[in-house]
Amino acid sequence: MRVTETVASVEILRYVAISETSNKGVVMARRRSLRSSLYRDARILGNVQAAAKGPGAYAKRYARRRAYATTNGVTRSFLRALGLSK
Repeated sequence: MRVTETVASVEILRYVAISETSNKGVVMARRRSLRSSLYRDARILGNVQAAAKGPGAYAKRYARRRAYATTNGVTRSFLRALGLSK
């Protein structure tokens, strides 16, 4: 990214980072593994990059992630009903 390009405002980027890192005000005491921390950081970076491209890009990313979460949940419950999942 060049310095002269317009980027999203700091408030939008701050919102993305806070919404990803906050846990509804609940403080968790357990330690994260390195792998989960790296995946979390990559997810936050992807959200920040999408927010920098504009609200449309962030909305697409949000909708895609929600769709994946929903279909994964349905698949998980189906497999659980068959006794093939935890």
